[in-house]
Amino acid sequence: MANKLGVVIPVYNTEKNDRFSYFYDTIDSIAAQDIDFNCLIVDNGSTDEETLDFYEILQDSRFEIHKIGRLGFERTPARSLNYGFNFLYDNGTDAFCYLHSDDLLTEDSLERRLEGLEDNDMVYGRTIFLLDGKLYYREFPLKKENANSPHVLRNGFPHHSSMWSREMMRLMLNDR
Repeated sequence: MANKLGVVIPVYNTEKNDRFSYFYDTIDSIAAQDIDFNCLIVDNGSTDEETLDFYEILQDSRFEIHKIGRLGFERTPARSLNYGFNFLYDNGTDAFCYLHSDDLLTEDSLERRLEGLEDNDMVYGRTIFLLDGKLYYREFPLKKENANSPHVLRNGFPHHSSMWSREMMRLMLNDR
């Protein structure tokens, strides 16, 4: 499975939190990327019918579904995300990307981010997000904005549209 790029999408009962209406679009936006990747959908114990039915019809070999179960009353995707990153890292992935189940990628987004990793350990990308029923586009960082500035980190840090190198992921995973 060793791929240059791994994408992790944590999922839990997307039907109940309005993300499922965009989940198909999220998967389509990833599948449309013109680059080799492995996308790991990490399910943290979903019980809703629509999410489980979706898994049955997903036939693209670039996508893997890992069902890890739920512990207690977890309210964040952290366990699924950590599982996914560790799994990809242990299987030789060189670059790592995190997406929410309702994030949409723009054309060539993953390829352009990979190019950015040639000289950096972390890059941001353009993302489309949903707010109050409307789609918005956002570049990270904004033009003339320092990507490491406290302003970026305080105001909408794009953790779910970032991509990290293997070295950065090694450092991040060692801190856990």
